[in-house]
Amino acid sequence: MDVLYRSKLRTLILLLLCLELVIFLWALGTTEPEFVCDKCARNSGRVSSIINLGTLLLIGYYGFGKIYDDEAKKHALRALITMFTVNHVVHLAFVLWNFDHHHMVFSVAENVHGALTFACLLTVPVVIWFINSSKPWWNVLLVIHLFNVGYFIMKTFDSKIKPEHPAYHNQLGIAVTGAALIYVLFRTVREYAFILKAAA
Repeated sequence: MDVLYRSKLRTLILLLLCLELVIFLWALGTTEPEFVCDKCARNSGRVSSIINLGTLLLIGYYGFGKIYDDEAKKHALRALITMFTVNHVVHLAFVLWNFDHHHMVFSVAENVHGALTFACLLTVPVVIWFINSSKPWWNVLLVIHLFNVGYFIMKTFDSKIKPEHPAYHNQLGIAVTGAALIYVLFRTVREYAFILKAAA
């Protein structure tokens, strides 16, 4: 069964990379050369936001208990986490290209939080394939990780909002991501409250 799910995941990742290629070609054909990398970075970031939202809604709706009791849901969570990382690696490549194109310096020392978050992004998809049942310690760590990722996504949306440019789609992104994070927190707390009550 794992082999089947891994095969499906490879197909999904291939489709995701094809989408990123479409984003690049679209930017190349519709944008001035100096803004191509910026447009690619913005749109690849939006794809990451959508994948992350899917992860949050999956956890919020089912909870970790039901997810790990069902093979399809468990592999859906693994797939979403893995696809987010793959897409975000592409997104980072576009961001670094944008920095280089505009002769800006990307300093890891000045972005320690971001560097640690990226290290977590690379680690979580590896670890999650070894988690076969709902484990409190892992669930808590994953929720913390998702809140951290959500923070960066909302921070990025917020940076695009200016008094002269309300960017309502970015405001909507903040509201939806924030609501999804609260949904996950509510589901997780409720789930553990039920477990503790049953154990008492």
